[in-house]
Amino acid sequence: MMFAYWMIYVWCFLSTYFTNLKCMVLPEYPLPVYEVESCPLNVTAVEKAAFRLNCSQGDGAFENLYHCLPNRNLSRLVEFCYDRVRGFVEGGYCMILDSSGMLDGYSCQKFLHGCPGGPYSTDVIYKYPSCLHINAFEKCFLAEPFCPNISRNDVTRKVEIPSFNTTTKSVQKKNSKNSIEHFLWLLLLLPIAAGISIYACRKRGTLPCQEKKERHRDEEECKDSLLTESI
Repeated sequence: MMFAYWMIYVWCFLSTYFTNLKCMVLPEYPLPVYEVESCPLNVTAVEKAAFRLNCSQGDGAFENLYHCLPNRNLSRLVEFCYDRVRGFVEGGYCMILDSSGMLDGYSCQKFLHGCPGGPYSTDVIYKYPSCLHINAFEKCFLAEPFCPNISRNDVTRKVEIPSFNTTTKSVQKKNSKNSIEHFLWLLLLLPIAAGISIYACRKRGTLPCQEKKERHRDEEECKDSLLTESI
């Protein structure tokens, strides 16, 4: 049984490593929501993400569309298939995902740059990177004047941009190193867990045999005793 649990963990780890998906749905939402390190910023990337999550696509689709937004307290970026009809947002607002699973507006009128100037559909928020660029540690949008810049804070998260700069590469390098370390630990612990499981199974399998032998020996001794008394 323990070996089976470890195999499930291995599969979950490898799926996360190669697809950048979380194995567990975030529990605080009523719909399937996954944390991501970055949001797509062009149509091609959005289509790939929508296909990966099995969201609706195409010009005729109006619900179950792919969205990638900050959560309400701006501590993480999340992606999901929005299970309601897409809405339209007036200019001067970004979008965030409420814990109820509903989209909500966030005023961006004091942003230094990048605030949407007119109405837009919620599923095309990728056109406004400033609405997706957050400092997860300080819980703020980087376009806000009081928000520390990502280059001065290693624990912030950044959306993916077409031209990879030095900051993005360093974050990717760090994440890759951590994944490799976790994988090496997994390779080390898996044989130990397998050995413990095999030993436990063998031990459970030999106990009935020992008990059976002991019962058989007691029966033989009893028969010998009765035979002696009869003689």
